[in-house]
Amino acid sequence: MPPSGMGIVPPQYTMTTMITTLIHGRTATPSRLSNATGLFFSHSGRTYLVTSRHVLIDEEERYYPDSIEIRVHTDAQDISKNREVELPLYESGKPLWLEHPTRGSAVDLVVLSVEETLPKDARINYWTAKDFLPIDKRLPVGAHLSVIGYPLGFYDIENNLPMVRQAGLASIYQSDFRGNPFFLIDASLHEGTSGSPVITTTPRTIMDDKFSIIMGWGPPFLLGVNSGEFPDSKLTSFLGLHKVWYPYLITDIIDRTEKGWNQG
Repeated sequence: MPPSGMGIVPPQYTMTTMITTLIHGRTATPSRLSNATGLFFSHSGRTYLVTSRHVLIDEEERYYPDSIEIRVHTDAQDISKNREVELPLYESGKPLWLEHPTRGSAVDLVVLSVEETLPKDARINYWTAKDFLPIDKRLPVGAHLSVIGYPLGFYDIENNLPMVRQAGLASIYQSDFRGNPFFLIDASLHEGTSGSPVITTTPRTIMDDKFSIIMGWGPPFLLGVNSGEFPDSKLTSFLGLHKVWYPYLITDIIDRTEKGWNQG
C-alpha cells in the first residue's frame, strides 16, 4: 500500500479547508446553504480561519448563515482520518468574525478566531506573515500561479484534500488595482473557490560558470485570497478575471481590530 500520512502531502494542502455555511431553523438538523474555501492563518500566537466576507454574510442577497462547518484532519499519520467541526458565527447576536477596521465591508475578507473552537485532535498547518512575498521580490505579469480550493464543493472527500487550479497574474502585483487593495488573476474558477489562497513558488537554482539550472521549487508564497469575478458579472460580461485581496490585509485586520478590543 502507498504511504498515507500527512508527511507525503505538501503543507499548503492542509492549510485550507472547505467551508459549508449553515442556518439553524426549527428542525434539529441545520440547513446547508453553500460551499466555499477557507485558509488557516497563525498570527501573534493565535490561529484563525480566513475567507471572503460574502461567504459569511451578503446583505444585498439577504444571505445570513449563522454557523459554518469545516473539516479537519485528526491523525498526522493517516490523512483519511478527518471529521467535521461546526463553528458559530454569532454570540449574543454579535458577529464573531473580524472585518477590516477602516475599510470594513469594502474589503471582501474576514478573519474568524478558531483558537478555542478547533478540537484538540485537529491536525492542521497554517500560513503566517513569513509566507508573504518579500517586498523586494517581483512577479512578472503572466506569472504562473495556483489557486487551492473546493470548486463547486468538489474535493478528495476520502483524504480531505482540496483541488488545485491554475491561474496567471493579470495585473501588476504589489500595485492596487483601480485604487483597491487587490490584484487580478486570469483563471477558470467556479463557485466554491471564494476564500482560496492564491500561491506561487520560487525556483531554486545552482550556478556554475556557464548557466543556471533550475533544480526544483522552493516553499510557496501566499500572494492573496481569491474572492470572485471581476468585474461583477451582474454589471458586465465576465472576462475570466478574479479579484485576489493582498495578504497584508489579514494581519491588518487581526492587529488593529484585536488591539482595539484589548484596549476596550
